[in-house]
Amino acid sequence: MQGTTVATEKQEEEEEALEVTAFNISLCAFSFAMMIFVCAGNILTFLAIAKTPVLRTLANIYVFSLAIADLIVGLGFSMTGIFMIPTLKREYFDHNMNTCVFMQGSIIGTVISSSFHMTLISFDRYMYITKPYVYPRMFTKRNILICLTVIWIITVVLIFVPQFTYNDVTNEADCDLTLTLPIWYLFYATTSTYGVNVLIACVFYSQILLAAIKQRKAIQATSTAVGSYGNGDAEQTKNESSAKSSKVAWKSIKFFFTIFGFYFVCATPCFIAMSIDLYSPAPLNEDLVRATTLILMMNSGMNFVIYVVINKQFRRAFSDIIHCRPSSQ
Repeated sequence: MQGTTVATEKQEEEEEALEVTAFNISLCAFSFAMMIFVCAGNILTFLAIAKTPVLRTLANIYVFSLAIADLIVGLGFSMTGIFMIPTLKREYFDHNMNTCVFMQGSIIGTVISSSFHMTLISFDRYMYITKPYVYPRMFTKRNILICLTVIWIITVVLIFVPQFTYNDVTNEADCDLTLTLPIWYLFYATTSTYGVNVLIACVFYSQILLAAIKQRKAIQATSTAVGSYGNGDAEQTKNESSAKSSKVAWKSIKFFFTIFGFYFVCATPCFIAMSIDLYSPAPLNEDLVRATTLILMMNSGMNFVIYVVINKQFRRAFSDIIHCRPSSQ
């Protein structure tokens, strides 16, 4: 009798877990909407850089590479949308671990790829501001492509490693990140890598900010001295040129710093939730984990929005492509 009661309770729990709620449907619809938006935005980014001469700069090589990572995440929204419906999750992910870990590895791999991109970009901008005479020799197109190739090799490894190292959770039949993937991969290989990359990027951007403040003060002081002592038009012209160059550099830094800021805000909650879930005796609420995962993936659409809002050249290029006009730049 007791065994029958336990079996009945277990069956009721399983039925409750498979119940499709309005929240599940909302997350599914949001995932597919984001898939369309993210894929369209990043394809537009590819076309803008390819078709617009003024956008084919060394700095935009990073943007192009980031757009590849974002496009992969955008395609991953299709799997995430299916995952959000409990009945579909059970059929396509819980009972198919290869599909389960491929989805998990794709998301984690591309997010870590973005963190490496952010670190490389912050170092690039740091050298651009603080070592302007060394920068052209160090950051050539060849060297940038080599660095990005290394990042993508690491990304591919992170995406496919779970296929060979995942934990067998056949008994649990649950495609749960902290159950299926080993702790060395989730925490030491990915979460720690994310933390280190973010920390390094923050250090570089803080140094850039200090250098920019000092540079601005020096230009202002020189301009005041020229005005007070009348050192000539040539000196004044030189100062104006330095100020203009500094303004252009600061715009570039602001552009990439904004990309980094949104990446940090979107990615950090998911990594915190994952770390807590790894070491907490009680599992986190499943809806909370799903929501933080979606926020993490939303970053792939934020970059396109940033390009439109902040960068006039990208905005004009997107307009030309959408209206089927030849490049106006």
